[in-house]
Amino acid sequence: MPDGSMKPAATYPALVGSVLAQIRNQQGMHQGELAAAVGVTQATWSRIENGHTSVTVEHLRLAAHKLGRLPGEILSLADQTETMMQISGVEVVPTRDYTNLQSALILIGAVALTAFVTAAIVKRAQQS
Repeated sequence: MPDGSMKPAATYPALVGSVLAQIRNQQGMHQGELAAAVGVTQATWSRIENGHTSVTVEHLRLAAHKLGRLPGEILSLADQTETMMQISGVEVVPTRDYTNLQSALILIGAVALTAFVTAAIVKRAQQS
């Protein structure tokens, strides 16, 4: 972080990946099944869900279709999660920048991310 602050952090690709993982888990689907539907290996899909690799627009569209969602809905849930995280003091950054993000702070952000994504999905389900 440029100002030297030590805030927990998460990346936006990790938010999107976490939303995809949560929806997949809610549906009882295995990673390999979704990976096959998208046309990637299970290892690649794991990296997407963990935020180590950004999902492409094409893969997001295919995954959303397999999950019975619209791509925009997945991104909307990621945006809601980002807002909740920022309110709670967790910084959301565009990508991993190892020179600015400390690993421990990313880990804290990742743990918080799971809680925030779950809350966003539950909130969305209650509104439906």
